Amino acid sequence: SNGINAEYGDQYIERAPESQKQVYYLSAPSREMAMESPYFETLQQNDLEVLFTYNKEDDVVLFRLENYKDRKLCTAEGANVKPIEKPDEPGQEKLEKQEGNRLATWFRDTLGRETVKEVKMSDRQHSQPAVVTVENLTTLRRYLEMAPPEQKAESYKYLLHNNVVLELNPVHPIIKQLSSLRDSNPEVAELVAGQLFDNALMNADLVHDPRRMVGRINKLLTAVTKGKEE
Repeated sequence: SNGINAEYGDQYIERAPESQKQVYYLSAPSREMAMESPYFETLQQNDLEVLFTYNKEDDVVLFRLENYKDRKLCTAEGANVKPIEKPDEPGQEKLEKQEGNRLATWFRDTLGRETVKEVKMSDRQHSQPAVVTVENLTTLRRYLEMAPPEQKAESYKYLLHNNVVLELNPVHPIIKQLSSLRDSNPEVAELVAGQLFDNALMNADLVHDPRRMVGRINKLLTAVTKGKEE
């Protein structure tokens, strides 16, 4: 592939609302997985058109292309879209701002300040408890793929620390429950925080070695089953 197919590109612009000045694209292994992405969900709720790509090489080409017919190309993961203002629905009330800020600070301290650039409460509209945002996601993915095996772990840590922002969903029940769980059961709260971060990285296709999650997941399952027995 050497860019956007002119026919598809023109169809995209025709479908996009007049106010949309960017071409948003999302890379995923299949259409089904793209449709389930929290990044697509956010753009869809704002009635924005999104181009799906299923080949990593297309992702790189679009990143290098930068513009198509005077419209800036932008990854769905890096899109900075203001949410449509909606009144809180019953059961959808946000975590209070002050408590949200305290939780974000605790989250970053728990993950380790060398692990993530920033943790903040999100104003994106999606059904996930957390997402990560990265300005140059395509470059980051490519760099990780090309890093020598013996340097991959260190490169991964460095790139996360300098590029990845974790956004917590203040409406999601897991985030709201975690706010009190960190006081009542700090050990389990730390396990949940780590898993939420890895889940968000997985949604962004930024997990270096998923095997490292297994131990934490087993500890979480132990805590859940133990709680059921009690």
